[in-house]
Amino acid sequence: DPGLREAGAAEVFPAQAILSLMAETAELGFSAAMRMQGRADRLSRPGVSAARLTALVSGDAKGADDAAHRAAAEELSARAPQLLHWVDRLNRVQGRETRTGPVLLLPAMKEVASAHRADCAAQAVIAGALSTLLKALFDSRPHRRLRMVGAGCSGVDVAAEADRLAADIALARSVAGGWFQAENHRDLRLGEALACQVLRHRLERHGGALALGFTDFDGSEVSLSTHAANAGRVSASFRRDGRLAPWPMEALRGSGHL
Repeated sequence: DPGLREAGAAEVFPAQAILSLMAETAELGFSAAMRMQGRADRLSRPGVSAARLTALVSGDAKGADDAAHRAAAEELSARAPQLLHWVDRLNRVQGRETRTGPVLLLPAMKEVASAHRADCAAQAVIAGALSTLLKALFDSRPHRRLRMVGAGCSGVDVAAEADRLAADIALARSVAGGWFQAENHRDLRLGEALACQVLRHRLERHGGALALGFTDFDGSEVSLSTHAANAGRVSASFRRDGRLAPWPMEALRGSGHL
């Protein structure tokens, strides 16, 4: 990154330091993802939602439903009645029937077994963290693109390739049938926040006037820079689209903390 090169990049982030930083960040991402696996506020799985919708549409629910599922059932009944009919027919062919109404359970897939959620729980977090490090540490401006030997094209955009790799890894989890896209988006942003925190600690430990930047997963321009603080300390600031903003790991906290 230009902000590191001007301050002496060889001293701040030599090749071995970058590799160790990526390994440290990957380990943090894995630990964070495993802790999240034990939380109780995960999104309902597709099978659970389908069972709730079945009870609501058939009138079997006895006050246990929530407003969101009831609104979803009403919208499906009004806007996609044929879809409900097709799912019900497929379930009845497979031997699932009720006396009161349509069966909206997800059809059983006997040919392909879905991957267990724990098998790829940390993949998107680690992908988000390491791709953020690549975008932040390396100069990815158009005229600095990597060129393969003998290639006549304009070169490879490091930032675009890092984003594409992270998106493909996240999409693979959804294709495997174990994750929602909303969970993929959340995990990529968590990895990005972890990477920013690791960079913050490294920049503040080194001291001096350092700066680096990248484009985050929401398309905003992010910049990290250091400046002198009280008692000779060095403090790092976080800017999004040129404006000071709270560090992501601090902004993610949902309540006060000691």
